[in-house]
Amino acid sequence: MFKLTEEFLKEIGNFTNIKWTPTLNLFSGLLIDQLKSLAGFHEDENMLTMEQREEIAKENQVKHKKEREELPSDYPVKFSWLDVDGKNYMTPVKNQGFCSSCVAFGSLAAVETMAMKISGKIENLSEAQLFFGSPGDHNCKTGWKIDPALKFIESTGVVPESMYPYNLENRNQKLPENWEKSVTKITGYETLTTITDMKKWISTKGPLITAMMLNLDFLFYGKGIYHHVIGPQLGGHCVCVVGYNDDYGAWLCKNSWSDHWGEEGYFWIEYGQCGIGAEMWGINGVLTLP
Repeated sequence: MFKLTEEFLKEIGNFTNIKWTPTLNLFSGLLIDQLKSLAGFHEDENMLTMEQREEIAKENQVKHKKEREELPSDYPVKFSWLDVDGKNYMTPVKNQGFCSSCVAFGSLAAVETMAMKISGKIENLSEAQLFFGSPGDHNCKTGWKIDPALKFIESTGVVPESMYPYNLENRNQKLPENWEKSVTKITGYETLTTITDMKKWISTKGPLITAMMLNLDFLFYGKGIYHHVIGPQLGGHCVCVVGYNDDYGAWLCKNSWSDHWGEEGYFWIEYGQCGIGAEMWGINGVLTLP
């Protein structure tokens, strides 16, 4: 059974023109079957497959590059919610553990930033309630889809993490009484399918939620601009896109594998790679009670 080992790390490093630095990390020595639980973005017959997303992302980037050459852009060449006029609007990086719950983490990362824009305060929301306390047959083995997650946040709302902490050992914990009076909801969401719309949204409204193909070498990412080099596909993974940089030719994303992975929990990924630029979801607005 294949494991993430130092030998695989050396294989990655043997490739020329690699733009990122691989490193041994918390996933080193683990079996592929364990690591597949990190790929929790679930597809169904009404959605694009991850393979289709990869092709569309490449096509979108080609179209976008041509547009940029022909027309002036009305958005900045780089932007990051980690530094907007000196203020960081991102909540701390969290850890989903070995559970296919990335959709909850990627979705709430965007909602938390939108809420911070309004209140000015850091408000960590409950991925546990969103993933384990919402209706449906999703669980740590099956993963989930982004649309039903956002619909739950819109209709029911999510309590603060302090009221319902993420605990894989106690997934059936009960919400406290009157929890409905302490929820954060979204007013709606939109799906974006062009790179121009994605960049405009990020630079004016907030982070975006998206799915990417999780390749084995990505688990070894340490720093730099990721592009797939070697290794099998593990499935779809949901992340939050918090910025972009046209000089780098890359998106900046918040992951949910702790701040001990990547660049303190974040990563850069090259435009057109892994299906990340095929489709993104944006939050229209946030309401927090009380």
